[in-house]
Amino acid sequence: MTTDFVMRHDIIFREDTNVAGMMRNHKIARALQDACIGEINREIDYKCAFYGKKCIKTGRWFASSKICNYCGHKNDDLKLSDRVWVCPHCGKVVIRDYNASRNILEEGIRILREELGDDYIVTHICVLKTQIDDKCSQSTGLGEVGSSSSNPAGILQRKTVEKL
Repeated sequence: MTTDFVMRHDIIFREDTNVAGMMRNHKIARALQDACIGEINREIDYKCAFYGKKCIKTGRWFASSKICNYCGHKNDDLKLSDRVWVCPHCGKVVIRDYNASRNILEEGIRILREELGDDYIVTHICVLKTQIDDKCSQSTGLGEVGSSSSNPAGILQRKTVEKL
């Protein structure tokens, strides 16, 4: 599962989760243990390094669920049981998991841009509906979604200046 996932993507954005800390919460410990979250994260990190892929982790305390991905407002009153919430700032209905995934993507792109510097620009980002579906489903607002024939991965493009 993790090998296939890593092989299908050049760059993976994920949370740097505190699995040991989350295991102390008896309400979610069983689900985390059943899903083997810690082992999956370890395997993704290892396989990205082995296959020359990039794994970018957001900070451990990045509030991916609490930040409204529409306006950027941080909802400090959010509880773990709140799966859907209304942003008190912009009034949008926010689905917690979808919101977190969008915030992780945006934070990962910010970290990537910081790491690469001015030599590269992010031209395309493909948000997959599932691990198996290779079709791009949503735009990130950073340009066209998909890949170009000159850049099949559709991720990075070196800045070039051509003189006529």
